[in-house]
Amino acid sequence: MPTATKSAPRTKPPEQRRDELLHAARRLFLAQGVEPTTVEQITASAGVAKGTFYLHFASKEHIRVALGERFAQELLAKIKAAIALRRDDDWQGKLATWASACADGYLDAIELHDVLF
Repeated sequence: MPTATKSAPRTKPPEQRRDELLHAARRLFLAQGVEPTTVEQITASAGVAKGTFYLHFASKEHIRVALGERFAQELLAKIKAAIALRRDDDWQGKLATWASACADGYLDAIELHDVLF
């Protein structure tokens, strides 16, 4: 008698779909800009139906804002990590590290920053 095999779920978790849409939008926005990019291009690049896009984002502007928020969160995390490496009482070092991490973070993602903001 054959044993039943457990099949993988056909759908991905919502957070994974959202992340795929964000990655697709990021790639397209960097390649061609926000204005020329369409929701159809984003969904095709992410490999999802157009309706899936609207489960996560109300519009192309909403996904642009979400990418901006992600940009800011990632930059802040890098800055905090860099500052955390300094001694607690090294305020001058922390300030210098903050300035350097801000500049480095911006320069590392200048193209994305300029597209989003």
